[in-house]
Amino acid sequence: MKVRKISLNERLKQLSNGYPSDPEFVTSAIHSFADIPIGAYLYDYPEELEILTKQIIGTTKEEMERLSYKDVASRIYQISHMERRSRALQKAIEILSLPLRKHHDKKKYVYGGS
Repeated sequence: MKVRKISLNERLKQLSNGYPSDPEFVTSAIHSFADIPIGAYLYDYPEELEILTKQIIGTTKEEMERLSYKDVASRIYQISHMERRSRALQKAIEILSLPLRKHHDKKKYVYGGS
């Protein structure tokens, strides 16, 4: 990874606005949760996990419990290359983004802004 020098003022400004002070943080964070079991990732969304399991991925609950976020994202990527994919793909992406959107909404509330 190439190190990018960022001034202290710029870092402090980013932090005060509720953002990471280093642009590489986001990439690192995404890589860090790639291996999280999808059941743990969507723990607060059991109904959506069931929709993702049955209607979109087309697997059993037991198999879904063994899949990671990365595995599910890979299967969704495969859906994106199928005909008649738009509704299933849109719903799958919406479900996978729920925890991140919830986090963003909390951050937005705390720090204000969009």
